[in-house]
Amino acid sequence: MKLRLFFAAMLLSFSSMAQYKPQYTQYIFNGLVINPAYAGSKNVVHLNAFYRTQWTGLEGAPTTQSFSIDGVNKSNRIGVGVQAINDQIGAQRRTSASINGAVKLNVSESGVLSVGIAAGASQFRVDRNKLITTDPNDHTIDNAETNLIQPDLKLGVYFHTDKFYLGISATDLLDMKQENAFNPERSYFLTTGYVFDLGEHLKFKPSILMKENFHGPTNLDLNAFLLIENRIWLGGTYRTAANIFKNNFEASDLANKDAVSAIAEVFLSPKLRLGYSYDFTLTQLNNYSTHEFSLGVLLFKKAETKMLTPQYF
Repeated sequence: MKLRLFFAAMLLSFSSMAQYKPQYTQYIFNGLVINPAYAGSKNVVHLNAFYRTQWTGLEGAPTTQSFSIDGVNKSNRIGVGVQAINDQIGAQRRTSASINGAVKLNVSESGVLSVGIAAGASQFRVDRNKLITTDPNDHTIDNAETNLIQPDLKLGVYFHTDKFYLGISATDLLDMKQENAFNPERSYFLTTGYVFDLGEHLKFKPSILMKENFHGPTNLDLNAFLLIENRIWLGGTYRTAANIFKNNFEASDLANKDAVSAIAEVFLSPKLRLGYSYDFTLTQLNNYSTHEFSLGVLLFKKAETKMLTPQYF
């Protein structure tokens, strides 16, 4: 019964299913997933991979895999990157790939301002055999596109110093407005954070992420981390939603839904990072666990023997 109710809620309208966005918990260790201006910000070649399984054990629950690689040119002025994402929820799958580019400007002694763009395409597919509807007379799903490729465009601005960062970005900027087409809603992201020194071997990093599409509640992630010996990140996230911009939307009680995440990231060497997070869902799906794994590889230049700034972001 729970499964049927779950899918009935997810598939009340085909368009709402198409607007589902992948969720990340460890985005704070790879800003490229939400902001193209992050490309090249580490001043090295950076490989990053994610695997996320949400509400494990629930049939049709979301799963997401992503891979990205970015770097910077010799003058440290141009950042470039490539990213691929595969996201599935229920009967719908979205596979996307994009090329990212960013121009980096030194605006102060330690401050760098980057302006970035990402262009690519997404393929949307639906397996009708997995669709569930409670209304036998509803033919919306039967007439839906089952395979469609659409172009995609993202823009972003990213500013950082050694200890502070601020980023603003927008995704799904191309509104195709095609009949029966997948039409993901435009989304906006704002991120900011700061690193405080608590001693020679300990640092504290609070940060926040705001996600908004102006058609539903504003999603907020409140994060806090400790960095131990410049090698181990331990912390967590409180994820909630609030109708900050007074948007009109159905199921307004979603503003009360939230989750808590525990996150650990370990640098096994200056070049290799492993991460894991566990989400504690504080909704009716709290009987199902959510796991996310990440792998990061930093390819330094020969003359470099330690992690580079901004290593905190």
